Amino acid sequence: MMEKTMEIIRPLIPLEEAIRKKLKQYNRFRLAKIPESAERAILYRPYYYAEMNTTFTVLKKNRESREIVLVDALSGVPALVNGEVDFLTLNEDSLPGRIVVPQISKDQGEEIALDTVAKAIFRKYRHFPRCRLNQHTLIYRLFCCLQDGPGAPLIFPGDGYDLG
Repeated sequence: MMEKTMEIIRPLIPLEEAIRKKLKQYNRFRLAKIPESAERAILYRPYYYAEMNTTFTVLKKNRESREIVLVDALSGVPALVNGEVDFLTLNEDSLPGRIVVPQISKDQGEEIALDTVAKAIFRKYRHFPRCRLNQHTLIYRLFCCLQDGPGAPLIFPGDGYDLG
């Protein structure tokens, strides 16, 4: 029997540090404080990772760029990534927590990623680029869920990335 593996975004910081930072930020501006002893759950949220090369012309000069987009596979919301994203390939059975099932298809994720890059370059240079997709895969991102009593839980990324 073959083991199922999945790629997750390699965390920049340990989960405990991410929780401490988020609680400090959250509790500073809220009347209802969440203690560090709050009930915790780990989620792995799906994203489509799209890496592409673009070419476009500005003032009769050809420009090329490499763009990375993460598309949330639940809501379809894209995020342009500055810099590199590193991955870990792990056995699905060894992961603590719950793996969330994607709600949009891989084709929809690809279309959203291409549209996002085209619009971003058009806004900056007023030219539509030619985009060539190099890589398009389903990956997962670590999220932490804190619940302290009734009410909505606090859900936040547990990997240290700020994708905006």
